[in-house]
Amino acid sequence: MDSPSHRRIKWVDINRLAPQLHLDGVGRTALTTGLRSVGFERRVSKKKGFSEDPNVMRERFDFASEAVHWTEERLYNQIFYDETWAMGGAHSKSYVTVKKGTNQIWWPENLTHKYSKAPAWMFNGTIVNGKKGPGIFWEKEWGNIKSSLYDEKILTMIEGMIIKNPAYIFMHDGASSHRSYET
Repeated sequence: MDSPSHRRIKWVDINRLAPQLHLDGVGRTALTTGLRSVGFERRVSKKKGFSEDPNVMRERFDFASEAVHWTEERLYNQIFYDETWAMGGAHSKSYVTVKKGTNQIWWPENLTHKYSKAPAWMFNGTIVNGKKGPGIFWEKEWGNIKSSLYDEKILTMIEGMIIKNPAYIFMHDGASSHRSYET
């Protein structure tokens, strides 16, 4: 399992793909039990890893260190916002074999390529006051997400929530439209 090319092999195919292991006659259950007993497990391959930029890592650590001590009131005053791609069609997961209790799931060879131009719709949503907040699908006719359109379509929606409750604290990630000067 040290080779990246072996991590995606289905456990059930090990007998066929690795005859040098002399596992003929070893059943699927026995093979699974054996691999688990020496600390391996099957996990869904993650689509992207965390940034290795030391500044980004420090900012994330500092934020997490502060947030772990938030009161319930402070948590409910946070507006969590993010966007995700909603894709049509069939979905399948890619699995990799990793050693339990390690960060191997984030190794580059264990990540699944993320297609940036797959046919999909962008959904922008919020969690606020511990509940599902407003959301909006980015319409294709609006074009690419640029600062001016992001401000007009998304921030206007969020501004309405903040006007109703000025204690809300808005947080979004570092996407280019989020961190532009105009935004």
